[in-house]
Amino acid sequence: MLRHRNFVVEPHFHYWAGIQQVPQSAYLQVIGQSERYFQALADTIRTDFTFKLPLNVQNSDLAQQISQVNAVSLHVRRGDYVQNPVTLATHGLCTLDYYQAAIQIIAKAVEQPHFFIFLSDIAWVTANLILPFPCQYIKP
Repeated sequence: MLRHRNFVVEPHFHYWAGIQQVPQSAYLQVIGQSERYFQALADTIRTDFTFKLPLNVQNSDLAQQISQVNAVSLHVRRGDYVQNPVTLATHGLCTLDYYQAAIQIIAKAVEQPHFFIFLSDIAWVTANLILPFPCQYIKP
């Protein structure tokens, strides 16, 4: 494939050491799936992702609920993954078996887990995901 030398495409999804040799004036097409890309900026990133206080009422209530139980966060990403063929082809979907196996692993490691399920497709989750533990659904 012919492309300008200052147009750089990350060759795979894991850390690529070649990023260190990319010229400063380059166009990058990078997925950035590895935290190694961001190690030098870790403190800045953590500061940027700190909750702004005070929390709004909804988030304050949720934070209080989370602090009172052995909270487990479960994110079920479907939405654009199901509806967009390019996204689906690139990232795929986690299977129902994947989620069920993850729940069983957590159940062995966490006493009385309470699942907070972050999702966009509540109909699919409630129809398919069997949770023999307390859970709460959180939509965006």
